[in-house]
Parts: sequence; C-alpha cells; structure tokens
Amino acid sequence: MLTAFFAAQGNVVVATDYLGYGKSDYGFHPYLHADSQATATIDALRAARELAGQRGVKLSGEVMLYGYSQGGHASMATHRAIESDSALASEFKLVGVAHGTAPAALKTAISVNPTVPTVAGQFFVPFFVTAWQKVYGDIYSSASQVFNPPYLSHIDKLFPGEDTFETALKGGKLPASPPPGWFTELFTQSFREGIPTNAALLKAAERNDFSASGWTPKTPTLLCTGSKDPAVPYATAQKVIETKWAAQIGAGLVRVQDVDPLVESVMLPALCPQADPMQKEMCRLEKYHGTLAPPLCLSAVKRFFTAIRSTAP
Repeated sequence: MLTAFFAAQGNVVVATDYLGYGKSDYGFHPYLHADSQATATIDALRAARELAGQRGVKLSGEVMLYGYSQGGHASMATHRAIESDSALASEFKLVGVAHGTAPAALKTAISVNPTVPTVAGQFFVPFFVTAWQKVYGDIYSSASQVFNPPYLSHIDKLFPGEDTFETALKGGKLPASPPPGWFTELFTQSFREGIPTNAALLKAAERNDFSASGWTPKTPTLLCTGSKDPAVPYATAQKVIETKWAAQIGAGLVRVQDVDPLVESVMLPALCPQADPMQKEMCRLEKYHGTLAPPLCLSAVKRFFTAIRSTAP
C-alpha cells in the first residue's frame, strides 16, 4: 500500500528489504544497525535504476527517502551515508528526505529509558540487544548474563522468524506483561541495573545513533512523529535530534511535524471508540505507533514531497 501510495504521485518507488528479512538468506537481521540498513537501501536504489534502464523508464535522477519507525532509522542511515560520502552524493541527487518516528537517539534512549520501558519493548529491546551481539560480539558472553529463563533458550533466534509479535506473546515466547513487568521478567537484574553503565551496549548504541554523530543534514528534511508515541518515546528520540539540528530547523532546512493533535482529535475517536476510559487508553497504547500516527505522517510527507517537486527546476 505504501508503494502504491507514492507510485500514484508519479514516483518510481523502491521498497527495501534489509539483511535477514524477506527473501534475504543472510543468517540474521542486524536490527537497528545503521550501516547495513544504508547499504541495503543504496543497493536497492542501484538495482531499481538498472531495472528502469532495462525497461526504458526515464528517471529524473532526483531521489527522495522516507521511512517510519525502524524504516525511519534506515532512511536516516541512508541519508547520512549519502551526504557523508562525496561519491555517493554525486551518484544520488537527494532533493528531499523524511524520517517518521525514527529511533534516532539510541544512546540517550538506552541510558535514560530502561526504568520506563516502552510499549512493545519486549520485542524491540531484545531484538536490538541480540542483533548488536551478533554484529559486534561484545555485548555479552552468554545469554544467561542478559536474559532470564525460559526466554534465554530461544530469544536470539526469535526474530525475524515464523512468529509475529502477537503469536510470540500468546505462545509464551515473550512476556505478555505490560511495562515495566515484561522488563523485569525478560532481563536479569544485573543486566537491568547495569544498562546505564554498560560500556559495550552504549558503544553499540552510539554507533547507530544519529544525534551522537557529527553529521547534520544538507538536504531539505521533514521529521514527523506523534509526540505521545508510547513505542518510540518523543523525549528520547525525535526531541533529541531536534535539539541537535536546531540550527537547521531555524534555517528552514529541517521541518518538524507533530501529528499528535490529529491523532487525538481525528484518529483516536474513529479507531478507539470505546466509552470506557481504561479500554480507550489500552486501545490508544496498542494502536498509536502502528495505526493511528503512520497515515498522518504519510500525509505530511506527501505534502512535503509534492512541494519539493513543484519547486524543482
């Protein structure tokens, strides 16, 4: 649907899988690993360009990027990779970039947020911990140092796989407790208490953290999120990158869109109509990140890209 949405605007669309996803036979998925996400996207852009040539499809040469959630981290990684390499910047003419609810400040999030675990964090957190262990090899020497039974026996092989987040919860492969209960059930006490000073984990987070890098964008950029998102909290994600890019925001190069007012006034009444306040809040927590906010950011991105195309020489 996303591919069709952008294609309907007259774009050639490249929808990228990453290592270990889709038809990739890579041994695991390097989740929230900036370099592999960027190279996968760049390779896909090159493949699409080659295919377009084979099929006689004329391309303008202008490239726009958009991703949401993990995709926002991937689009930001690709954005940084292209702008930080003169050869790539020459190869790909970036004219507009948008990043939706991107976990852009991972070191801050990990340092600050362990005591307030996020909604669906029992999926996100072990996924990046085990992925970074496979990439860097120094997060832990044994899974028992990090994970409690019964999860330690399968957690490093759980995602991506046959289970969805929902089936993993129902099958007992992940703790189903709301935060902070799942955090205590899943992780050992020593790991939980040591996160803020865990040098290897924080170093891995910094390697994949855009606010911690020296890079700032050169291309017109839109940052979009819902400021009450319970899965990728605004305070430890987009707000941090907004602070880092304050000069670019002030100059108008980077724009910021908070869709939360529309989430509350339009999407929530339509998709969470429950009269009971507790049920309505549970619906909001479950649907905010994946259902309520994404179409609003998509609409904002469409307007942003349309404006760029209409002013292009």
